Amino acid sequence: MNCWEYRERKIQFCIQQMKLRSIFFIITSLSVTLLIVFIVSCTKRDVLTISAAISLREPLLDIANQFNLIYPHSQLVFNFGSSGSLRHQIENGAPIDIFISAASKDMEILLKKDLVERNSYKSLLGNSLILITHKTNTTINNFFDLNKPSVYKIAVGDFSSVPVGLYAKDTLLSLELLDKLHSKLVFAKNAIQAITYVETKNVQAGFVYKTDALMSKNIKIASNVDPSSHRPIKYYHAIIKNSPQSKIANTFLLFIEKQSSLKLFQDYGFRTIVPETSYLIK
Repeated sequence: MNCWEYRERKIQFCIQQMKLRSIFFIITSLSVTLLIVFIVSCTKRDVLTISAAISLREPLLDIANQFNLIYPHSQLVFNFGSSGSLRHQIENGAPIDIFISAASKDMEILLKKDLVERNSYKSLLGNSLILITHKTNTTINNFFDLNKPSVYKIAVGDFSSVPVGLYAKDTLLSLELLDKLHSKLVFAKNAIQAITYVETKNVQAGFVYKTDALMSKNIKIASNVDPSSHRPIKYYHAIIKNSPQSKIANTFLLFIEKQSSLKLFQDYGFRTIVPETSYLIK
């Protein structure tokens, strides 16, 4: 073999090596790209944002854990607060998918403004109103004891934005006590804050939901409120208009209608009621 043949073969060999390396590089790059796409597709989750009355916090968090076991590619994000403040957020364009209100008033306002899907509107749960005191209190045993000079602060939800406050106002009007006790009222921004005021003895009594009272070890029920003295306490839910997650939102609302979910609500003291309407797509 002369030197020219040797050089020619060496050049051909180098070219083949370069082709093999190029092919290997392309295959490796493609494999990495496909792996990244696969990982992203596997980790992508449908984020569902739910604004709900704060009195529903504990049962909804428990239900969310059960929901995530069945629908692992969904992520539930909760925004808890008073129904009135949550409604204002939705009116101002907050990116919410589901609204669960503790009063019909806030839901009806959104319905009239066409901000929620009417065919997803439904009531499913009820609650009870009670008068509470700290567990060490011995002077308050009924509503009229609130007139005593020793009682100078009574917690109620804000009448304008907190449903539990609206129910308390109805009750005080029914008992003809609103004018007499108005100077003693301390307005809470939500139902949980009213409980906290009583627990910390910043007030002597408070009107709260029974479900919230059952979770506290530092308060006692002074009296149950007659349901006929206030408007019905019902919770309403609906999907926000044009929600990008309307499909999974509908799935979640169907999930909370299941017997296992309703049983959990009952365990927390809520009443299940005959739905006022049911248009959810099954």
